[in-house]
This record gives sequence, C-alpha cells and structure tokens, in this order.
Amino acid sequence: MYKYVFLLSLLVSSFYGNAQKFTQPHAYVGAGLSLTGANVGVEAGYRITDLVAVSLKGEYSLLVLDAKNFNEGDLGIITSCTGNIRLYWDRDSSHRKYVGFGVGLYQMQFGKTTQSKMGFYPRFGVDNNHFNLNIDFNIVPMIDYGPVDVQWEVMNVGNSNHLTVRIGLMIGGGKY
Repeated sequence: MYKYVFLLSLLVSSFYGNAQKFTQPHAYVGAGLSLTGANVGVEAGYRITDLVAVSLKGEYSLLVLDAKNFNEGDLGIITSCTGNIRLYWDRDSSHRKYVGFGVGLYQMQFGKTTQSKMGFYPRFGVDNNHFNLNIDFNIVPMIDYGPVDVQWEVMNVGNSNHLTVRIGLMIGGGKY
C-alpha cells in the first residue's frame, strides 16, 4: 500500500515540479576573459523548476603562468568538464540573477607537464533573455610542475585557481 502511495505522490510531484514558464532544456555558448588569459565554453542543461537548473559545462582556458621559476609568457591550458547547479532569484523577470556551484575534472597542461585534478567553483551571473553573463572562480588544487633543476631537486609548484568572466548566448530555455 505504501509503495503505491509513494509512486502516486512521485507521479503527481513530477507534473508540478517541472518548469512552468521557461522551457526545460537549454544550452549556453560563450567566450570570455580571465585575469590572466582567455576562455571558451559550452554548457548544456535542464531546468528542474523555474528557479533551479542543472548543467554540464565544458571549458577551455588559456592562461599565462604566474608560477615561480617560469619565464614570463609561459602558457598553460586548462580543459574542464564539470557539473553544476544554478539557483535563480526571480521567476517572472527576463533579467534573472542566479548563484550556484559546480564540481568536476580539470586537466591542466603546463609546458611538458599534464595533470588531472578534481576542482570546484562558486558562480554567479545574469540571464537576460537569450544573453548570459557568467562569473566562475575555479578552485583547483596546487599543481606540481615537476623538477626545474634536477641537480638540486627544486620543485616548482603553481596555483591553478582562476577567475573566468564569460559572455554568451543561450539557446532554448526561454519563456513559453
């Protein structure tokens, strides 16, 4: 008996839990700048309700290293595949602010060294009709770039945290 009550309540809540004013599937395509480089990203998501959306994000960032013992101008490439959630403040406006967070895998390539690490990011931004402004602060554990001087066993450890500001276009996800 309890099983049927649970299944019935799950079915009823699935009808009322869907997005009511905004279409559920959506995608973002954007490019932007970070404090030390540039990035491009693609994000595909689904609105659980008008106020909650989940997404998968792929991003490619080109950064200038600021690590010790590297020559100025050395470049690093960070590719990431992450999942995230957005929590919107306003259900009815076309100018919708949100906060959220994400977690995922970051692959970093600096010089001849390639490493993969788990990281996360808080985010906030604004959706204005089909335009999007998104700010993420990617927090990734320290990267060991390997020995710089083999004779003295000097290790070069760098900071791979980076702030990205991306302006993009939303495909789908608009009001009915």
